Amino acid sequence: MRLNRTIMASVLVAATAFTSLTDANAQSINAGERGESTVRPFTSRAIAEFDRPWALAFLPDGRMVVTEKLGKIFLVTRTGQKTEVGHVPVVAAAGQNGLLDIAVAPDFPTSSRLYFTYTEPGDNRSRLVLSRATLAISDSGASLSDGKVIWQQSPSGGGGQPGGIIAFDPAGLHLFFDRWRPHAGKHRAGSRSGARKGPAPQPRWERAR
Repeated sequence: MRLNRTIMASVLVAATAFTSLTDANAQSINAGERGESTVRPFTSRAIAEFDRPWALAFLPDGRMVVTEKLGKIFLVTRTGQKTEVGHVPVVAAAGQNGLLDIAVAPDFPTSSRLYFTYTEPGDNRSRLVLSRATLAISDSGASLSDGKVIWQQSPSGGGGQPGGIIAFDPAGLHLFFDRWRPHAGKHRAGSRSGARKGPAPQPRWERAR
């Protein structure tokens, strides 16, 4: 059965914490000075539905780019109008793999670049890929152009959740790319199968190994 989920438009909080509770009866502790409140500091409403959405990022004008695990990217307006983005690379969608994270370049107003990760089909084994492309938007639609693979998993395969999370530093000078090491139980940094970093979107980061 296909799983449909709804993307909610809301005011974003600067940081979100994820807590895992091992005790069903565990109680939360308010470590700050603000008291508890039943009033939400934001409002939310459903604007669009997607088939297995995985990640979203906001463009400077408030529109969103949303990835679906099966290999689609949508440009979505604040009112929920969806436009499928063309020329998205073919992905190997199975289990936890497929089209994964997406990020807007810090210099998007001048470069129109998007960065995204996905699992690429191969000879019996898929591999994680980090790519960039230019988002072209016109009255007739939206599409990717000038696509370039920045990093490619080698060797391919390995199983497990591939990770593929993208983040920029606050100054927008470095791109951080997370590669989950299959079955290792933790993230590893500083190796070909660990976290990658370097100045972006300057071309010399793309050549770094």
